[in-house]
Amino acid sequence: MNLYLKKIAVPLALIAILAIPLIQVASAQSMNTTNAPEKTLAFLSEVAGLDLSKYTVDVHVSNASSNGLFDTVVNYNFTNANSKFNAMALFRNNALVWCKIYPTEGSPIFIQQPSTDSVTNAMSVLGRYQTYSNKPYLSAVQNLLKSTPEFTNQTLGDITQKTTVAENTQSVEWSYTVNGIANGYDTINLEFENGRLEFFQDNWNLYLIGSTDINVSSTQTVQTAISRAETAYSTTLANGTVSNVVVLAKPVFETLSMQNRGNNTLYPLWDLLLPLDKVYSGAITSVRVSIWADTGQVDYMAGTGPGGGIQPNAQVPSSTSSVSSDAAKPLGYNFLIIPALVCAAIVLVGYLLYTRKSQK
Repeated sequence: MNLYLKKIAVPLALIAILAIPLIQVASAQSMNTTNAPEKTLAFLSEVAGLDLSKYTVDVHVSNASSNGLFDTVVNYNFTNANSKFNAMALFRNNALVWCKIYPTEGSPIFIQQPSTDSVTNAMSVLGRYQTYSNKPYLSAVQNLLKSTPEFTNQTLGDITQKTTVAENTQSVEWSYTVNGIANGYDTINLEFENGRLEFFQDNWNLYLIGSTDINVSSTQTVQTAISRAETAYSTTLANGTVSNVVVLAKPVFETLSMQNRGNNTLYPLWDLLLPLDKVYSGAITSVRVSIWADTGQVDYMAGTGPGGGIQPNAQVPSSTSSVSSDAAKPLGYNFLIIPALVCAAIVLVGYLLYTRKSQK
């Protein structure tokens, strides 16, 4: 779940192990015919602006099954006497939707040296990406970026721009609201390092909208969340069971956003953090509750501690938990946990194996 989620041996091993049941990667020899390698080269040259004519190239392509997020993985290794970099691209339905560029030696060679201005860089990449992809929604995104000379957070119509600047890194994310509800799933992301494009993602049309109906008000949501936390929350720890907690009246926070309820389909979800009257066993000081705004169904409940940790054994009983007694119980969701494991495993394992291969 994106509300709960951003050198190497142990985390990599854990990610790979957890991802094994979720992803199957086939060899390049057994995959279906695709022009993903050619499209990757075109993206790196035409959108990222890299001068690939200066490099010798090695490529590996594989099929992947990842819950609809992508179906083809392309790994490139580019070598020059003074510059080396790797590039990974993910494809969905024969369209490039994700790309990461990894400089490994020296600096990548560009057709034209990138600007040091963040807005100029983002505008240039968006313009070249529109030419490359011919995606109609990019015009609205460009209009938002053009509306101010500053690289800042802003909103124009139903599109929101979020920017981050940290030392030599600049990143920007565009998302759109649905009937005024924040949607962090359908996004376009760019990240620059010293003006060079190093990360790209386009999930703008990946998720479907199942409903935007708000049938449960904020007041009803808070009442239901407090009631469920006090009467139904229970978690078993090493030193005993925590239950019958007492919730203070006002949530620490309450947000409404579009979330994945399964099958890459989004619905509105209330998310609340309820403070407790004392510190319970396991350093539990609050209970987090998520309620679907269209049905009133409590979908998630867990205790949290001062470090932000979530108690994994917290239960949401199958008994009636909705504001409306006739609301259908929605499907459970994995949010971004499964996609994150899959993407992280492929990116880390693929990159490390490929780098290792290139050094032999």
